[in-house]
Formats: sequence, C-alpha cells, structure tokens
Amino acid sequence: MRELVIIGAGAAGMTAAVTAKQAGLEPLLVDTYSHAGGHYYKQAATQEARASRRQTEFNDLQGQLKKLAVECWQSANVWSVVQDPEAGDFQVHIEHQAKSLCVHARYLLLCTGAYDRPLIFENWHLPGVMTLGGAQMLLKGQSLVPGKNVMVAGSGPLLLAVAAALAKAGANVRAVLDTASYTQGLGSIAGLVGQPEKLQDASDYLLTLLRHRIPIKCRHTIFRVEGQQRVERVIYGKVDAQGKPLWQTAQVAEVDAICASAGFLPNIAMSKHLGCEHHFNPQLDAHFPKHDKNMQTSVNNLYVAGDITTVGGKEHAKLQGELAALAIVQQVNKLSTHDFNRNASLIRHKLEREQRFLSLIHARMKPLAQLHELMTDDTYICRC
Repeated sequence: MRELVIIGAGAAGMTAAVTAKQAGLEPLLVDTYSHAGGHYYKQAATQEARASRRQTEFNDLQGQLKKLAVECWQSANVWSVVQDPEAGDFQVHIEHQAKSLCVHARYLLLCTGAYDRPLIFENWHLPGVMTLGGAQMLLKGQSLVPGKNVMVAGSGPLLLAVAAALAKAGANVRAVLDTASYTQGLGSIAGLVGQPEKLQDASDYLLTLLRHRIPIKCRHTIFRVEGQQRVERVIYGKVDAQGKPLWQTAQVAEVDAICASAGFLPNIAMSKHLGCEHHFNPQLDAHFPKHDKNMQTSVNNLYVAGDITTVGGKEHAKLQGELAALAIVQQVNKLSTHDFNRNASLIRHKLEREQRFLSLIHARMKPLAQLHELMTDDTYICRC
C-alpha cells in the first residue's frame, strides 16, 4: 500500500512530491512523458534556454527529487483508477516498462494539468495550423519553427511568450492577434506589480516583439485560412467587445503557419471518472473539479493541484501542490494541526496574491470564450 500517488510531474506534482517526502511520506510520482517538468518546464534544446532562470528552477526541483530519492515513474500511462467504496483506498492501474501494474494508494493527488483548446475558424484543420502549446513543443524540444511566415492568435500570457520565442528562433511573425482589448492588456500588466518574476517575463516578451517590429493587434482574431494542400494565407480582422467578428474589417496576410489557441482546458478525465463534483467557469468556458481550501475534492482522499483547478501558471501550481501535500501529511498524522495551519495560512496568502493576477488574465479570456462559442455554433457562416 502506497501512502500517496501523485499523477502528473509538472510544477504542481514535482513540488508536492518534494514536500511530501520531506515530511516523511513515501510518494510515488507518475508521469506519461519521458521527462518530468510538464508544460512550464518543457525541456529546452538551446544553450540559451538551458542557462535561463526557468531551467535553473527546474534543475533545482529535479535535484531535490533525486536527493530525496523520490520514486518517479516516467513514460507511465495510467489507464484506470478505481476507489474502494468502503476503505476509500485507490487502485491505480499503470502501464510502465511494458508491464501492467496495479498500485494501491491511500491518497491520490491529481496534477494532470491542462491542454490547449484549438481556436476554431474556417479551414482550421489545414496542415500548418497548430496550437500555441504545439509550437512551444517544437521550439523547446527540437529547436524547430512551424514556418517561415507565422501568424499568432488567441489571448492570454502564452500568446506573447510564443510570439517572442518564434521571433528569436528566426520566424517572421506577421502579427500577434489578441481578442482582448488594449485596456485589458494594460490591466494585466498592472496586475504584475509586486510579482517581479512575471513582470520580468512580460517585459522580455514585449521588448522582443518591439525589436522585431511585430505588431500586436488587440480585439483581432482569425476569420479563416486558405490554401490548397496547407496554409498559404490568412484572413483576419477585428472583433467587438462580445467577441463577434466584424467582417468588414477583414485583411489578408501571406503565411505558411498559424499558431493559435482559444485558451486552455483542464485535463479532468480522471476527476470526472472518479465522480468528483465540478463547477463551470464561464470566463474560461470550462469545467473544473471542486475542492476545499486544502485542495481536497468531493471524493474522500482525492486531492487536486495545478492547472486542473484553474489555468494559473507555474507559481500558482507549485503553491497548490505544496498545500495539497501538507494537507495529506497532516491527515496521516505526520504533521501537527498547529504546524499545518501555520504553513497553510502562509501558502493561502501567497495564493490570494496569485489569484488577483489570475482574475485579470481570466477577464482577458472572456471575449475569446464568446468567440469560441460563436465559431463552433452550427449556424456560424464565414461572411468575409
């Protein structure tokens, strides 16, 4: 019987595993990829990225996992999870190293993260169209750019990050199309006050775009793409405050690649399978598992942390992973209630600061959610 199984070795899962092991538990960390790190700590291929602050932070976390001898199963696929209705324990069925294994766990922590939601427009299925996360994987994993002339579209902080990375890698980024308004963009930057790391990242992205003379077009989106065998050109234009396309503003640009995402969707397959209660967030147009202040779901002994709870980025995920791990440690009587309450209070205070920034980011996503709903409606007809 394992005391704790953590599914997902991103920022939340890695932090939770380190926290749990330091407190005396023996967690098992399971991840489907060959390397830990999740989306935020994607393995970088360039020397510049290897020397970056982000890579240093990942190396520190990875070093702690190794120093503490945390058991990590990489390239492992969880294909079934069943909870004993009486004991409350979990049977986690995992395919690992060509074997099918059943691991019994007293507590289960889901850090399954999120994935890109494609931005829907006419001919979005053409080769050359990919999500922002897909472009990141090409850049960081293989030092490849998706095309010579690229249009980047969507909303949120990843938009600028991907555009800046593409420009640095040599792509000609024709424009960044953001469904949010300039006012919402300024509000997001204002929300970075007191968060120097995020402010530095945002400044770096903006300076890169300025150096490469890449225009940022707010309240714009893609209407459709055209091409015979792959993307050859894009038709784009303005949207109103409700995310409705203004067809009369349509413009044409010659491109061979589109990088676009309509925000993110939490990976809730396991939480739904295990019967967790979920709530709907209209700003993000997605369902998330409900949890209490200690990250426990409506299912006994089942906890969540990271982007599965809301798309909040690395620092938010790490804090939630730490809080969930400490709550589980306290439940198995390896941490006094007094010490837990003291530590949890400090973590929740930091989470509140992160949440203030997230509220501004989520406000930026509302027009995108409305646009996604419009573009996927059966009555949608492209008029440009």
